[in-house]
Amino acid sequence: MESPKLKSLLSKKEITFLLIAVLMFFGLLFMLHKANENAARLLDAQHTIQNMGSQIKTYVDENGNLHGQVEVLKIDKKVYSQMNGAQLDSLAQNLGTKVNKINSLLNLSMVNQGQLAAIIDTQYKIIMTKEIVNSREVIRADSIRYYTFKYKDKFMKFDGIIDSGKLSANYSLKDSLTFITFHKNTGFLGLGKKKTLIDVQTQNPNVTFTQMQKIELTSEKIKKFSFGPCINYGFNGEKFQPSVGVSLQYSLIRF
Repeated sequence: MESPKLKSLLSKKEITFLLIAVLMFFGLLFMLHKANENAARLLDAQHTIQNMGSQIKTYVDENGNLHGQVEVLKIDKKVYSQMNGAQLDSLAQNLGTKVNKINSLLNLSMVNQGQLAAIIDTQYKIIMTKEIVNSREVIRADSIRYYTFKYKDKFMKFDGIIDSGKLSANYSLKDSLTFITFHKNTGFLGLGKKKTLIDVQTQNPNVTFTQMQKIELTSEKIKKFSFGPCINYGFNGEKFQPSVGVSLQYSLIRF
């Protein structure tokens, strides 16, 4: 007669099914965790870009040059592609390259505004007209007044005329920007987190920086080796059976 103890034991098929069910359950939990983690990273990246883009530190150095400075944002390329995939595709197409070859982006917005005092000069021109008076051709000369104006400094050239109530002008703006990326330690005695900053310098005193972003697109390094507890089910030379232990693993494929 069969022992009740033996009846309570699971068959090999039941053990296999149970292990598969457990693996599928933990696999589903892992996928849900990754999905939530990716959504959180995406939301955090969007929030960071929106805030950091307008947090510009401005100052004037000892030489009178204006500086704008922000922290460099480091964002995973896959996360940034989810937010601005169309922009990356367009940039890659215009540059004749591939998206995975784009390493960083710099967005800089500024306004050039100020006051000028142009020199206005009154000019005259003679316009000759022909008329028929008493069957005779009469030539008349009329003097027309118009105004010219000119302005020029180190960064701007502006000149034109006002004729018959119409303004026509030519202008040119000149500037020189210097971009410097550097590292800075924070915290007490510089023992805190290391930040990467970008500093933009201009000599034009009429420039105002309105938005600045430097984004470095990083790639998450996938660790091939892992060490920790594991649950296995395999063949030991005689039969299939589960085992629990600690293992060092090398992953060829991760998903």
